[in-house]
Amino acid sequence: MKSNKNYIKGQPYEVKIKKNVIFPYEKNILFKSVIHIGFQERRLQYMEKEQIKEWRSQRFGERILEIDVPLSYGVLEAINSPTNINECEFIWDSTHDTGVFLKVNCISTEFTAKKHGGEKGVPFRIVIETYVLNNSSEKLHSASCQVKVFKPKGADRKHKTDREKMCKRLQSDKEKYHPQYEYTILRDLCLSDSWASVHSNISNYISGGTSPTPSSPVSSGCSPQSPPLECLLDSPQKDSYDGAQATSTTETQEAPDGCSERALCITHDSTTSECVAWLQKNMFGSYVKEFSNFNGTDILNLTRADLIDICGAANGIRLYNALHKKGCVTTYVRLPTQKAYSAIYLKTTKVLEFVTKIKSFCGLPNEYNCEFYVSGPAGTRVIVTDEVVCNMLQDSLFVIECVEGSCEEQCCVFLKQMVN
Repeated sequence: MKSNKNYIKGQPYEVKIKKNVIFPYEKNILFKSVIHIGFQERRLQYMEKEQIKEWRSQRFGERILEIDVPLSYGVLEAINSPTNINECEFIWDSTHDTGVFLKVNCISTEFTAKKHGGEKGVPFRIVIETYVLNNSSEKLHSASCQVKVFKPKGADRKHKTDREKMCKRLQSDKEKYHPQYEYTILRDLCLSDSWASVHSNISNYISGGTSPTPSSPVSSGCSPQSPPLECLLDSPQKDSYDGAQATSTTETQEAPDGCSERALCITHDSTTSECVAWLQKNMFGSYVKEFSNFNGTDILNLTRADLIDICGAANGIRLYNALHKKGCVTTYVRLPTQKAYSAIYLKTTKVLEFVTKIKSFCGLPNEYNCEFYVSGPAGTRVIVTDEVVCNMLQDSLFVIECVEGSCEEQCCVFLKQMVN
């Protein structure tokens, strides 16, 4: 369960931004950073425009997100988007300390059905993307964190509830949580992550700069070893040590592995480093030393009793269940000539695993160069991507209508979704 860092409506929070010392660009470069707040839950992301439009109609002249300009420092220019009330931009110089104070003027419970107060509500996601000024096509860095926003009384009740939950836990369970900090670290995102991408609509409102365009391109992939920029979100309040807060710290401090497909789970092909990354991501970091020389096959061949001997009863069982958990997506497919469906179990939501299993089902060699489509609205063909696979409904039914082409030609696989 993902928990969130709790914040208070209308209170300014400082975001510290600085250039990493190993960043390749010259010292006098100017950067433009875009801050966007949206929904963390995917189901709400599809309705984000409608939800924000409704919020705006009820609060004319108000903004969801804004930069507190008087409190901010090191900022050359700050723009609160006149069209997008949940987006801001600012320009900063890498040679000076930069801090931007943000205020969120809505609470999480405003987007829950029939509930406008209390300690429950939908989580928000703050995304900060950075570009070289006058070159918005080349994203240099992207980071995000997850927050919940309350009124002061609601935040107090939330903290009290979380403290009570933590006090009821056994000491052994408390040790699984990381200690609480007074700040939130924004987690690096893969630059090619389309879900996290923020497209600014207010570039025309920023005055032109004289910053030179960099001569060397920046890789579009993410590099966990050397992120170009660093971001910190400071909280002026020192929150109590509780389960929800501790889990939030774990989430934002985990190793950025958005570019690694196999980091999502351990397979027989996983390398030693991938296994270590998986252990750290899934809160088994204290056992990295014991498994430092194990690859995917070595770990998966361990029995439940073996893991209990290595990690103890509680964590051994937890690790065994995490390694052998059921697939995250199940779909059913058949050919037009077949009457019964075959189950496809996906352990990840990546297109590579999906198309590999579809090829195997259809009897197609892996070397086939295939294009995969699923049926969209009005019978349109939609290219299968990671995001499409991630948003497939559980227990979806598909009929593979056509498989065209040969070894010399590109084949086409069209999956027509059937109504359950």
